[in-house]
Amino acid sequence: MLKPILIILILGTLFLIAINPIFAAVGGGEIETMLGKAAGPSYGTSAETNLSVIVGKVISALLAFLGTIFLVLIIYGGFLWMTAGGNEEQIKKARGIITHATIGLIIVLAAYAITYYIVEKVKGAAMGGN
Repeated sequence: MLKPILIILILGTLFLIAINPIFAAVGGGEIETMLGKAAGPSYGTSAETNLSVIVGKVISALLAFLGTIFLVLIIYGGFLWMTAGGNEEQIKKARGIITHATIGLIIVLAAYAITYYIVEKVKGAAMGGN
């Protein structure tokens, strides 16, 4: 019972650490705009630019969070493997964790790369490029 709670607390803490740069980088005016309050003076940026900047920072934080999860899983799998002491079942479990974490990271990075490529092509087409 204690183990799942501990894992949730650790992942929650890591998420807050990963998302902290968003709140540090996003000024108070943008946060107020997101919340629908008066944003104060405009600094020459449009709402679309602010939205794209915020979405970009959120995606960046999510990728950092997923990278943190990957790192934790790799360390956990390595710990299981190193402490297996010849127990084939534990070694198999550790290999599975490491393999699944690596496959998950590859899927996330591939999805990001495909999305980035498509967005760049759409932006280029919208601006009259190729």
